Amino acid sequence: VDFDSDDAWEDKLRGFDLVIALSIVNWLRNKNRFLSFLGEHAEVLYEGHDSLDVEFSRLRRAGFKKIELIMLTERYRPIFLGSKDP
Repeated sequence: VDFDSDDAWEDKLRGFDLVIALSIVNWLRNKNRFLSFLGEHAEVLYEGHDSLDVEFSRLRRAGFKKIELIMLTERYRPIFLGSKDP
């Protein structure tokens, strides 16, 4: 899926309990659109490129209440599990 396209790709991908988004947001022109899409789901497994604080804030703004740092990758990128339930 081209997440930078003007197409309504969100409509095709809605309705799942868990979204896995590994190393995506860094490469997008419209980060907020994608983060808003993530926020429509109950849980997300998310890999970011920015600092822990920046990525944590992004997930919090997307509506995730419980955000756990799962690990740091070999490139020191954070991987979080975010969920709507506290």
